[in-house]
Amino acid sequence: MNELFLKMFNLGVTASYLALAVILIRAIFRKAPKRVFPFLWGLVALRLLFPFSIESSLSLIPSAETVNPEILVAEEPAISSGIAFVNRVVNPILKESLSPDPATGSHSVRTSVSIAFVIWVVGVAAMLVYALISYLRLKRDVKTAVRLELSVWKSDRIASPFVLGLIRPQIYLPFSLSESDVDYVLAHERAHIARKDHWIKPFGYLLLSLHWFNPIMWIAYVLFCRDVELACDEKVIKGLNLEQRADYSQSLLTCSISHGRITACPLAFGEIGVKERVKRVLNYKKPTFWVILAVVAAGVILAVCFLTNPPKTDIDVSKPTETEVPKSTETDVSNPSETPVEASWPALADIRKNYSAEEAEADGCVVMDGETMLAGEEVWADFENSTAAGREAKVRIYQMYAYQEGVYTVKELSYDGSTFLLQFYDSKGVDEYLYSRNYKYLVKSLFQPDPESSNLSLHYLLSDDPNVTAEGYLAHMFSSYYSPDSIYNQCERLYSRLIDNAYLLQRGFGLAFVDIDNDGKEEKCCLGYGPTSGVDTFTLTVFEGEQFEYAGLFSPAPNRGVISFFQEEDGTLKVQMKNWGVAEYPSIVGELYDIVIRDGTLVLVDENGETLPPGMK
Repeated sequence: MNELFLKMFNLGVTASYLALAVILIRAIFRKAPKRVFPFLWGLVALRLLFPFSIESSLSLIPSAETVNPEILVAEEPAISSGIAFVNRVVNPILKESLSPDPATGSHSVRTSVSIAFVIWVVGVAAMLVYALISYLRLKRDVKTAVRLELSVWKSDRIASPFVLGLIRPQIYLPFSLSESDVDYVLAHERAHIARKDHWIKPFGYLLLSLHWFNPIMWIAYVLFCRDVELACDEKVIKGLNLEQRADYSQSLLTCSISHGRITACPLAFGEIGVKERVKRVLNYKKPTFWVILAVVAAGVILAVCFLTNPPKTDIDVSKPTETEVPKSTETDVSNPSETPVEASWPALADIRKNYSAEEAEADGCVVMDGETMLAGEEVWADFENSTAAGREAKVRIYQMYAYQEGVYTVKELSYDGSTFLLQFYDSKGVDEYLYSRNYKYLVKSLFQPDPESSNLSLHYLLSDDPNVTAEGYLAHMFSSYYSPDSIYNQCERLYSRLIDNAYLLQRGFGLAFVDIDNDGKEEKCCLGYGPTSGVDTFTLTVFEGEQFEYAGLFSPAPNRGVISFFQEEDGTLKVQMKNWGVAEYPSIVGELYDIVIRDGTLVLVDENGETLPPGMK
């Protein structure tokens, strides 16, 4: 529902630009035929109605989506109005007052929009109830009316003539109306019926009800009603001479009523802008051909420039398009050849359907078919190494199942240095919604589905408790018993992949893709289990492509049982060792060891220049 409200808001904003343009054209072409202006207001109605639009480089709309629905889960809420000054003023305020709270996982933007949605619904309901009550009162007042002729009635309970009814419109006249005014009044009201204004005006009020929060729409509706009356006046006085136009003006003054209410009905003869209408009737001159041509051309330009959206750019301007990593001259420093750029990612809302695995791979996603990783191993390694170093990072996982054609989920996981934010579109019944939640930990856990098989299942779990395991998560998922205190109630599996013992021996502790020896080529660096299953030893192996280059066997430092890669911000790759008790806290840095190549052999050197003892021979 929040997305619905934001869609209505964005439609109102884009329509406001068109409404302002129509107001400007009204002011410029004051001598234009009045029947043209209701058509221009019809363009505004089209802009309010249709949630889609053609993209054009000729569009003068600054932004098709001022408030993107992803603001509901954004770490730094911001608008994209297309007007730099507005963005500079509004976005810092939004960031300061409505940024999500990592500690509680609450999103102030989502709460604010939910409140705004409720207020909007109440406002729409109030507008519609007001219109209904007005209609019922009029029906009550004319219940005793007397038929004068076909579709024309007289009543002593009304003050001014009007048209009432959608399917069978009826004209109602007050008994106080003089006979000299009747012909002019009937001509005007019949012009309304001929132009279908008894349908158009209520429809305009309905659109106003949906956008009651937009002051420009109120101005537009008042001017639209005025233009409808002027167009009918023009239709009637075309064939009148000067004396008859004076009589028509007198009829306007006689039937004029004074009230400030905005209603969906009726179409009253003397209801709106009487002073202006009298002036225009008395000073009416047939518009010249060039004036008509100019206003028609202006209408075409309006349609081209304001019914279209500006083209979408492939790069999100809120993010850098290129990241440069300084090269190092140190022999113990390795730099990544490329830094992932998420700026070109399509919005999650745009890839809910018809997004192929090939497109996902091209966009830099991790692609999973069931528990098999098809692509993105390097992408995932970069994400793991960045978060292990406590740096901000983001990754997307495209999860599909080959036996279910067209069924997939795209999960986006971002890390801000302290909290993981998971977002993806999920379905509940027939409704699709954006799942979004903060977690403190990303836990890696092994599970052996079949004790007799060497295959293992490596699970990546998001949780607020670092003690979750794959076995416990699966037991919780398939259990019929619910425990309100279970640590798995707030646990989500990001993905799982099938591995074997060879995987653990080669890279069970970590994987990184860097130029380890500064030869200009990127190597695959693997931290794996040693002969003692990683308890007393671990291995560091380097491959260039599939070709083995370097290897080393090492013993962990005392009391440092958790081993991983640590990639610094400048790209330097190191080996990190932590105590078990702080292993799940990325913000806590363990002992770091530089990777040095000496005489073709890998050596790990601590900050004091001491080398880590090699493992058993």
